[in-house]
Amino acid sequence: MRVTHLRRADLNLLVVFTALAEERNVDAEETTFRVAVTDHASQVLCPLVCKTIVPRARKVSFDFVSFRDETFEGIDRGRLDLFLNAADGHVPSRFATETIFEAEFACVVAKQSSYSRALTLKQYLAASHVGVGILGGLPTIPDERLAAVGVKRRCPIWVPYFSAAIRCVPGTDLVATVPRGIAEFESGNAGVKVLKPPEVLGTFQYLMAWHPRMNTDAAHLWLRAVIREVGESVARQHKLDRTG
Repeated sequence: MRVTHLRRADLNLLVVFTALAEERNVDAEETTFRVAVTDHASQVLCPLVCKTIVPRARKVSFDFVSFRDETFEGIDRGRLDLFLNAADGHVPSRFATETIFEAEFACVVAKQSSYSRALTLKQYLAASHVGVGILGGLPTIPDERLAAVGVKRRCPIWVPYFSAAIRCVPGTDLVATVPRGIAEFESGNAGVKVLKPPEVLGTFQYLMAWHPRMNTDAAHLWLRAVIREVGESVARQHKLDRTG
């Protein structure tokens, strides 16, 4: 049975209590969790793990590794406990998934750019872009959203990280489309400005995914509970950013 996009209200109380009980036991022995993450998760979630989870689970170690083509095999073979990735349509159906937060896109351009506060779809398509490829050769969420309305952007350069894409922008006419949470890290960067993207790009969900054989494993329940916890913190911050 596949657990897909679990709703908080549907979580079985026994599962929750088991996870809470496991938190009391994680200090009994050394435990290491290996989690594959994208650039997005490493910048947004990992700092929260350091601040809120690591201090209270002193014998637990988190080994966050880069999300790559071998990640799915790593989950299958038990070399990885969990992976965190956007709901881009490329997560194999054999894995269990849960949405941990929803995010928006932003467009980062050079400070001297003539663009104002937002990009229209016409402006977006007329521009050249620095693309960010998570899995080699597979379409990204922005490209899928554009394809759904019958258009395509031009990307003369691709990089593997959102942070690298932003670094490519100053002094050029390029547009970097990145998660808004990452774009906001650049608020003090005098070389760039952050714009609202075309509405067609919309929002996207961010997932944690695992092998279903771990559904009832007590330690894995604890791991998912703490990732869910930091995901909720990200969601609250995103809500404040939208309303603030």
